[in-house]
Amino acid sequence: MGHDLSQDAEIWDDAYKLDRAHVFHSWHAQRNLDPTEVVTGHGVWLKYGDGREMLDFTSQQVNVNIGYQHPKVIEGIKKQAELLCTVGPDYANLARGRAASLVARRAPEGFDKVFFTNAGADANENAMRAARLFTGRDKILSSYRCYHGNTGAAISATGDWRRKPNDYSRGHVHFFTPYLYRSEFSATTQEEECERALAHLEHVIQFEGPDTIAAVLLESVPGTAGIIIPPKDYFKGVREITKKYSILMITDEVMAGFGRTGFWFALDDYDYTPDIISFAKGCNSGYVPAGGVIMSDPVAHRFDDIVFPRRPDLLRSPAGHGRHRGHPGSHGRGAHRRQRLHHRQGRARPAAHRSVRQAPEDRRGSRQGRVLGRGNGCRPHHQGAAGRRHDEADRGRRRQARPDSRRAQQPHPRHSSLRHLRRRGDPGRRDPRPGADRGRLLIG
Repeated sequence: MGHDLSQDAEIWDDAYKLDRAHVFHSWHAQRNLDPTEVVTGHGVWLKYGDGREMLDFTSQQVNVNIGYQHPKVIEGIKKQAELLCTVGPDYANLARGRAASLVARRAPEGFDKVFFTNAGADANENAMRAARLFTGRDKILSSYRCYHGNTGAAISATGDWRRKPNDYSRGHVHFFTPYLYRSEFSATTQEEECERALAHLEHVIQFEGPDTIAAVLLESVPGTAGIIIPPKDYFKGVREITKKYSILMITDEVMAGFGRTGFWFALDDYDYTPDIISFAKGCNSGYVPAGGVIMSDPVAHRFDDIVFPRRPDLLRSPAGHGRHRGHPGSHGRGAHRRQRLHHRQGRARPAAHRSVRQAPEDRRGSRQGRVLGRGNGCRPHHQGAAGRRHDEADRGRRRQARPDSRRAQQPHPRHSSLRHLRRRGDPGRRDPRPGADRGRLLIG
């Protein structure tokens, strides 16, 4: 079998040509795709194939929380590879056990079990599966303004346009979450928006039938949908509704977790406790594929005598499924070192935060903050026709911008740090500066 690709010898050292010849890219029409070649990275910088260095303002896929090529993590990955490259999920392994302990201790009290996956979509798939097996119900409620991954059930739980051509999974219902800038509820204040969004959710639950709903799945901070910061009391209200109707609550921390908002998990800033937490991305900054599901004790104990993720009537696990989950390379010494780095780091509010805070009111777009903590860039909204003209002018300037060649000659910055990360309940968890509340743009 196989076929002759001897012509590739001529382009063997040309990353761009090899990519266009053989690589199929996600979320792109392939014909006119023009990918940029990346050779290496360091700290917060990426080096392109043409020698330019660019500041990675989006942190790759919003996941490289500690920066590129951190020497301690690289060293840890090498040591783990020398010790043990891979081991199946049926075995106990020190790297996996320590990683689970480190993740669990950052979760709310009563979350002691971690199910490792290969990515965020995989984590959400298994979170929904656990909820369905736990409740014996089928439906998953999720927001229209959300993204939970591109696999079977995860893409159906997603609300944006990518769901429509891929919506093959059953049992998914969508509802509107609060977003004052584009309010679906004719609200004029955050309080009104929150109250009406909660009433809307409860109506959806009542009309769908609470006894048919397994869980409500929500991102703690919707990221791909536009970094939409929920109102202060929204998640508390959702939690009350789910308890009222005996429905599980799943919090998707794939993008916002592990320091992205200045807390270990973004849900800590909203002071509520869900039933299941999914995570990925920042858990090891994408150095090796990894993700997972943290289950509350009642959910985890449901599977003490039945098999997960197989049918609940099976008491014995079929061998061999999910052979790469909890891969020691993903959770080995490199991940432990990264966790310790995070432990010494804390809540960050860098110069970009101050710049936006000091900007004139008409430039700040203060009606709706779009960035919280270490978010994916800075993108405030501007109001009205003048604001739209300003946004269009900004886009035009960005298209015309060229990188400053002097960047490559400047000293490399140190790897990014997240200072003063605090767990829920720690003293001084709130930002002590006057006016540093949820209503303003938080960047960092």
